[in-house]
Amino acid sequence: MTLQPRPPLTVLLGPARAGKTRACLDLAARDPEGSIVAVPSEALAKQLRGPQKASPRPPAVVSFGALINSLAGQSEQGPFRTTFRRRLLAGLVARLVEDGSCFSRTRSAPGFVAALDDAFHELRLSCVAPSDLESAAAVVEERAPDLGRKTREVAALYRACEEVMVREGLPDPDTLPAVAAQLALKAPAGALPRALFVDGSTACRWRGGGFWPRWQSAAAASR
Repeated sequence: MTLQPRPPLTVLLGPARAGKTRACLDLAARDPEGSIVAVPSEALAKQLRGPQKASPRPPAVVSFGALINSLAGQSEQGPFRTTFRRRLLAGLVARLVEDGSCFSRTRSAPGFVAALDDAFHELRLSCVAPSDLESAAAVVEERAPDLGRKTREVAALYRACEEVMVREGLPDPDTLPAVAAQLALKAPAGALPRALFVDGSTACRWRGGGFWPRWQSAAAASR
């Protein structure tokens, strides 16, 4: 029997217990050496790898977090957590927000750092860089000087936070999908699996950084 070529990315969506994971395993079994099944957690990956050992050519089953870390060149320790990131941001706020600035009155208010961190989280997921905010501030300042000034100060804090993470090699969970996607685009021919089968809940969780369309383009080019 000749198998038809599979698309480089298959995302299965559906409610809980709809059979998404089993469908992924069955599809990957058609080309086990060239397929990866990505599931939401490492615990589930380990559970599924057990029965697969009985197969002479089992497909690889990994958590999507492990796949992202592998592509982005990160250790299994993974990204640092929200608490650490907010402590880092609190230190930057204390150092960079000066008296007389837009945020001088709110810099010590409860919840201010958390609100900033949430805002940066959304910016990363939307692939908005500090330079994008700085450019927007320059445009806004012509019509609304106060808003432009506030945007510029947010951009300065955002840039400082990103620079510290890059300098210290601290992987952020929001940016890892984008990093992995960029590296996947640069992968040599044949380096990526021919097919990636993804549990739907995993697809929703790792939506950031344009990973899905970039992976599809990279995997298609790598064939």
